[in-house]
Amino acid sequence: MKVAIINGSPNKNKGNTFLFADSFIKELFNLRVETKIFHLYDFSINNCLGCYNCLLNKKLDCFQEDDMNNIFFEYIKADIKVFVFPIHSLFLPSIFKNFLDRLFPVFDPWLGMNNGLTMHPLKEEFFPGKIVLISSCGYWEMSNFDIVLNYFNNYIKYMGQELSGSLLRPHALAFRYSDKNNDKIKNIIQAGEKGAKELIDSGEISQETEKEASQEIMPREDYIKWFNDFYKQFDK
Repeated sequence: MKVAIINGSPNKNKGNTFLFADSFIKELFNLRVETKIFHLYDFSINNCLGCYNCLLNKKLDCFQEDDMNNIFFEYIKADIKVFVFPIHSLFLPSIFKNFLDRLFPVFDPWLGMNNGLTMHPLKEEFFPGKIVLISSCGYWEMSNFDIVLNYFNNYIKYMGQELSGSLLRPHALAFRYSDKNNDKIKNIIQAGEKGAKELIDSGEISQETEKEASQEIMPREDYIKWFNDFYKQFDK
């Protein structure tokens, strides 16, 4: 089994999102799953030009000479694709949307029907596989993930993929800066480990584990006060 982790955080492995994903990723390595991590901000990925050359020439790559092909061929071979990203302006970071747009070469040029929708059929070389979402947001409410979850629920139909779980962390700064001996923080870290085991053993992350990963760390009013007090140190 192969896992490709696509990290769209501009802070790469130093930010809140990767910190939240860390226990999940480490458990994959502990389980000796072949896992490759791609920090998108380490690569130069141009915008998709919408030129359709990849479809018309029936090639499984793009003519643009950037770093996308360094990720593309590892991505399409992976059994499980893990998308790691922070919420920016209630959506994906721009480089992550760029990456998704540049996956267009997996399609053939003609139209057909799939899941009741008109779309291009997938090339035989592309293995759709399973998708896992791991995301964090600085705001307190879980509703801040709604737009991106709705997007991916439609995206997986378009790509012929299966969503196998979502580990979501609201009020992410509280997770980052809270005492790691705090029982709730321990439970969240353990949920990441548990989610990785479930994914490899059964092919999906349970709803119970998803809820554990997203559990409230502190009440909303307390978080707002803590957040504002935290940032006062930078307000010189």
